[in-house]
Amino acid sequence: GTGSGYQAAILAELVKDVLENNPIASQFAGGGTDKAALSGFQDLFVIFEDKAIKPGDTWESPYKIELPKMGEFDGKRIYTFVAPDKVGDTPTLKISVTLELSGELEIDTGQSQVSGDLELDDSSGTIQFDPVTGCIVFLESEQVMSGDLTVKAGGQTIPVDFEQTIK
Repeated sequence: GTGSGYQAAILAELVKDVLENNPIASQFAGGGTDKAALSGFQDLFVIFEDKAIKPGDTWESPYKIELPKMGEFDGKRIYTFVAPDKVGDTPTLKISVTLELSGELEIDTGQSQVSGDLELDDSSGTIQFDPVTGCIVFLESEQVMSGDLTVKAGGQTIPVDFEQTIK
C-alpha cells in the first residue's frame, strides 16, 4: 500500500524548512530518504500482533533504523500489555516497552570521520495507547546507549568511550 511512503512524505514536508541547507540535521532527521524517514516514525506506533491480547501478554516487533551517511541499526521492541488504564478521562491500554538495538556508526563529514559499534545497554518505557483512536496518548522512555568509537580529525585518531542516556 501507500501507507509508509505517504507517511514519510508527510514528515519530509513538515521538517523541510528546518533541514534545508543543513546537512547534519538532515542526516539525523532521515537523510532525505523514505526508509530513513520511517525510522523516525517507529516510536510513534505500537505494532500489535494479529491476535487479542490480555494483561501479561508479551510480543516483539523487529525494526531497522537506516540513516544515510551515518549507519544502519537493527533491533526489536519488546512490548508487554500491563493493564487497562486511563489518561484523564480517556480509557487506555498501559503497555511497557523495552528496546534492543545495535549497529555500526559511520559518519564522514569530509573533514572528520567517526566510526564504531553502538548498542543499547538498557531501555525501559511506558506507553498509554488509546484503542478507540489507535493513537499513543502518552509515551515515556529511557535508553542508555554506548559504544567504542574512533574519531579521525586533523591528522589524529582519537578513541572515544561513548555513553549517552536518552529520555
